[in-house]
Amino acid sequence: MTSTFKLSASALETLFAALSTGGWRILGPTENDGRVEVREVKNPSQVASQYLQSTLSAKAVAFPKVERLLSYKMTPGQVELQDHDPELQPTVLFGARPCEAAGFGVLDKVFNWDSRDKLFSARMRQLTVIGLSCTQA
Repeated sequence: MTSTFKLSASALETLFAALSTGGWRILGPTENDGRVEVREVKNPSQVASQYLQSTLSAKAVAFPKVERLLSYKMTPGQVELQDHDPELQPTVLFGARPCEAAGFGVLDKVFNWDSRDKLFSARMRQLTVIGLSCTQA
């Protein structure tokens, strides 16, 4: 279910502090050498607010470029496979643009169209997106 809330600038510091204290990881668009990338942030002042497009997509929050899927152990005449269960942390993606936030719905259709993808779905259950509207087209 989607909900819409408006936060005052003064309430953001309190929100970030409460999330951090509660064990949440906070990610947001940050500027680094002229590039905007989604990284971990500790306070709202680290979040880039005046940008048109990030260099790296926020989709890596739910679909990382590289991840361990399984491990195996070989013995003579036998291969033992073991699924990898990632360590997941409740995560807030703060400052996502509407078009980028909509991308998570598209990913869900790709990963869960016939059977549920265990790793993707686990990350999405732990994810809360707090978006910011665009000020420029």
